[in-house]
Amino acid sequence: MNIKKEYYTDMFQWAMLVLNGIAVAFLCTFIYVTTNRIRANYDARDFLGGVMTIPDNPRTNLWLCLALFGLLIVNFVFRHFLQMRNGKGSAISLVAELLICVVIIYRLDFNYNGLLLLVFANVIAYVKDSKAKMAFLLLAIVGYLLADYELLSIYMPLYNMSDYVGYYTFTSQQWLFCIWNTMISLNIILFVGYCFSVINLQRGTIEEVNVLYHELQNANE
Repeated sequence: MNIKKEYYTDMFQWAMLVLNGIAVAFLCTFIYVTTNRIRANYDARDFLGGVMTIPDNPRTNLWLCLALFGLLIVNFVFRHFLQMRNGKGSAISLVAELLICVVIIYRLDFNYNGLLLLVFANVIAYVKDSKAKMAFLLLAIVGYLLADYELLSIYMPLYNMSDYVGYYTFTSQQWLFCIWNTMISLNIILFVGYCFSVINLQRGTIEEVNVLYHELQNANE
């Protein structure tokens, strides 16, 4: 039974990884394609008049974010298949993952911070020491709160994805916002599902230990 529960837990982790990769690729590609379209249609002056700032180099940003997410996948795969469930290897891997996610979020001008939910999930899965887990979770929670676009845009000049969506027709805007908001919502749903899966897995382990304890007690009697 626990093997089946572990399978579902792993599936939630992999699904979150894939979904976050799609979200990062979608946002970077969308900004890059829209920027090229604005240039091709000679609409740069009108567009720049209605935005606060724009990314330095959308093409470089696209490839950099994809490369960083590739490193994130490699890090995740090595940790998963080498069964780094505790110890220094797991801690180093999680710190590296957090740093990579922070850099990607920064390069996206904080338009997407759902990557930190992936960090939360992996901390829950791989950190067994309660003090270390609390330290990682506290760090990730603080990062999640600080990486809020609405908050940071007050103090920093950040580009807004909505400005780029506004360049398109009303129908296209509806589709783009629908796709984007669906990905954000799915990421939250997967994270909640993962948490429930971990709780069920731990509950099943406790029940198995209790059963074995009673069998051993009966055998001794």
